[in-house]
Amino acid sequence: MIRIREEPQGQVYEALLKFAATNCATFSLTWHMCRYKSTAHQIEKELTPFRVSQKITDNWPGTIQWNVTDQQPDPIHRRYRIARPKGILLRTYRVTPRSIDVLQTAGRLYAWLRPDRPEDLAFYLPDGSNFLASVAHEELAWFMSDICSEEEIVPHVHELRLSAK
Repeated sequence: MIRIREEPQGQVYEALLKFAATNCATFSLTWHMCRYKSTAHQIEKELTPFRVSQKITDNWPGTIQWNVTDQQPDPIHRRYRIARPKGILLRTYRVTPRSIDVLQTAGRLYAWLRPDRPEDLAFYLPDGSNFLASVAHEELAWFMSDICSEEEIVPHVHELRLSAK
């Protein structure tokens, strides 16, 4: 895993999206069962022509939802998880110049937070392998190191701060 140490914003975010778009065929966003603001509804409308699939799931790059009902504490985060029997809607979209334009409207990687936007932007190679993942509410993002190296990333996204992990 190659971790992104600082949030990509502005031109760095745009360069990151361009780099992902040159390597990937699809990207995904998670849609929670909540009330979204008008910005999220606009994003949904603009991305609909590029949607290739959607499914209810309890896991996606960087996240596994625990469907517990006995209120067991999460041993890692030391907090209780709430049962989510319906899961989360994971929508996958085609990478196109227009769909990338929609992603650029966020201006930064960790802006993908509800209720303003869907969450957890991730990109996938043509074979479906995860290339880039993010969990905005945790301010985490990473590249899969078995797919690309730091030396391959830096020339395309010069100011991106990375660390191998």
